[in-house]
Amino acid sequence: MNLEDNVIGDDGAKSLCEALKSNFALKTLHLYSNLIHVNGANSIAESLIFNCTLTLLDLGSNNIGAAGAIAIGKALKSNSTLLNLILYDNEISDSGAKSICESLLSNVTLTSLDI
Repeated sequence: MNLEDNVIGDDGAKSLCEALKSNFALKTLHLYSNLIHVNGANSIAESLIFNCTLTLLDLGSNNIGAAGAIAIGKALKSNSTLLNLILYDNEISDSGAKSICESLLSNVTLTSLDI
């Protein structure tokens, strides 16, 4: 599903993520440039814990910050389906990048990471 440049923001991300928790078909989700911040990233991270079909998530050019990246990093520790994660241009800082990298110690399915 390509939702690039739709200005869905945190509220839209939260609504979308509620649907993702019970989704059994969607494999790709492009949320590039949607004004998603930390609250939206937290919702996305929560959905990654429950979703078992998503293989590509593009969050490039949002503003999830370090806290959002940390939440996604924690979710990656239990997610076993995501293969590609795009997080560039998100101001995730060193602590956010560290969390994402630490998750790779237990996540054996992610094959592509763009930060």
